[in-house]
This record gives sequence, C-alpha cells and structure tokens, in this order.
Amino acid sequence: MQENIGELIKEGKVNPRDVHSEWEKNKDLLMTRLQEDILEVTFFKVNGDVRNMACTLREDIKPDAVKKDPLSQEKIRKINEEVLSVWDVRAKGWRSMRWGLISDVSSFDPDSLVDDTDDTEVTA
Repeated sequence: MQENIGELIKEGKVNPRDVHSEWEKNKDLLMTRLQEDILEVTFFKVNGDVRNMACTLREDIKPDAVKKDPLSQEKIRKINEEVLSVWDVRAKGWRSMRWGLISDVSSFDPDSLVDDTDDTEVTA
C-alpha cells in the first residue's frame, strides 16, 4: 500500500492526514537520530509527490534561531505535532513533512552533497 499511497493522494482517494507510518510511533527515535546525524528521509508530500531529503537537527549544522525565520525557533516547530520540521542540508532551509507520510529513513552519504558554490563543509 505504501508504494501506491502517492497516487491515491494525487487522485484524491486518500486524505494525507489519514495516512500513518511507523515513524509516528517512533518519533523519539527519529528525533534523536536527527539531532545526532544527517539522515536521508523519503516521504510523500501532501500532493502525493515523493520527495527525498537530506536533513538534520544537529546544532552544529542548523542555523541559529532568528525572529524573521519562524521555523528556526523550536517553539514554533513544535506547534503542530503532525508535522516534523527539519533543516534541509541541500536546500539550506527549513522544511516540513507530515510524520504519517514518512516512508523511509536511511543514513546520509556525505559524498552525495556536492555544492561548488559554497565552501561550507558538511560532515555526517
């Protein structure tokens, strides 16, 4: 069913809020892993598209909280318990995903992060 969920969402046959994944039951585990490492997370967007994202909550990688960027503030990120907000290391911005739409979590390969325009080094 997980493979077809994106198509069902796109067709309007399934409401993304009604989809649940194993990660909803393991939020603490995933949060701990994100605070310690960069992970490759695969999830369905609410429109049904599949997205792969290299993301983290590591203090040495994510930016400091600033007033003009609400998602950089932890208290703002915790408002909706159905949503996980993370720092996308490729896009260099805060991104969110629904816990129930996470389909896979794996280790991040730092060699997959190639950016010739930035000298910032990202280490896993």
